Amino acid sequence: MSDHINFFMGNELVGSFQTSNLPTVDGSYNYEPIRGPGHANLHRELEKGKVPCCFYETGTQRVSFSVVACPTKGVLTLAGLEVAADLTAVMTAVDHVEVGRTAHQLAKDHGRNAYLYAAKLAGEAEAEGKADETEFWKAVSACLAPR
Repeated sequence: MSDHINFFMGNELVGSFQTSNLPTVDGSYNYEPIRGPGHANLHRELEKGKVPCCFYETGTQRVSFSVVACPTKGVLTLAGLEVAADLTAVMTAVDHVEVGRTAHQLAKDHGRNAYLYAAKLAGEAEAEGKADETEFWKAVSACLAPR
């Protein structure tokens, strides 16, 4: 097993945590930055006063968190840590390639309000008790939501 676990902002690689010090509660954590667009975008978001959402995966768990600050080089302050208990269920429920394709088409067809249209479709699917379809449209809406 590797001694580091990578974390991401969306689909962009940002950095890694040592497996011996994985974030599990709110607080400040050492991390290894990985040069690239993900790391640069994380810091751009922080500079704009935004709170970027990130995640890391271990085995069958996905841990999501918000980055609230970077007090010193190589240290991030995290908040709102949430654990998805069964990553396999999350991964099989939504085809992210299809989400991307559908989001692209909706953006072309509906412009800036495409995320609202996808959210409406998610609501309709939920009302009909279609769990997989609901999750799909929620993912499309999240993909299109203004940042």
